Amino acid sequence: MTTTRSRVAILAGGRSARFAPDGGLPKALARVGDRTLLDHVIDRYVGAGHRDVVIALGHHRDALVASLAPATVMPAGGSIDVVRPDGVLLRLVDTGPDVGTGARIGLVCDHLDEVFHLAWCDGLLDVDPVALEDAHAAAGALVTMVAAHPPTRYGRIWLDGDRVVDVAEKPLLDDVWASAGMFVVDRRAIAHAEGVDASWEEDVLPRLAKDGDLTVFRHDGFWATIDTPEDLDRVRAAVGDTTPWRVPGRSPGSGGDS
Repeated sequence: MTTTRSRVAILAGGRSARFAPDGGLPKALARVGDRTLLDHVIDRYVGAGHRDVVIALGHHRDALVASLAPATVMPAGGSIDVVRPDGVLLRLVDTGPDVGTGARIGLVCDHLDEVFHLAWCDGLLDVDPVALEDAHAAAGALVTMVAAHPPTRYGRIWLDGDRVVDVAEKPLLDDVWASAGMFVVDRRAIAHAEGVDASWEEDVLPRLAKDGDLTVFRHDGFWATIDTPEDLDRVRAAVGDTTPWRVPGRSPGSGGDS
């Protein structure tokens, strides 16, 4: 018997301004290997048994609809359902182009459970959604955020006086933690998203932290986030034909625990 998992929300409504400054292909549809970034994020949850995914659209709406639901017309402000060949339901929701990330999440809440998973469309990481949901249930906070060590943009050197004793090219900052764009959310947290410009990162999370309602799931494994074409090139070069963001034992489409 397959375990029923909570619904998943994926934000794919950004401008992709740093990735496609000329208004070209949105980064959600950029390919790593034989699949798009959005496909890889969806597959992370499908492999853990999730069967219902809500995708919040905004900018580049038509390109994303054409990719996920060819020959389908989405009404402005509406939603459409797409059933993948593996039976996974994708609900595409038009949340409008000029909406903050916090407000965008609020606009899809009616399609979600009381506790749901949330992810950005541009992050590849080998976090097990089941372990994350279990950690959230144990923590008792409104939001659990995956935290990972970010890489520095620059090479790093270590000195002894004026002598260089070690050099690393863009190493991970082991003493720094950053949001990896993957969460479990109690929908009561959305009360902090006030107004159409409300930002998840700048408004909601700081308020939750102040109230003691934000906790972290520390992740020391693989993490890559795609903001620019250079980021995409680095990930492609680093991984080749491998998929280091796959969670061991949870292949996409496996249906999760049985």
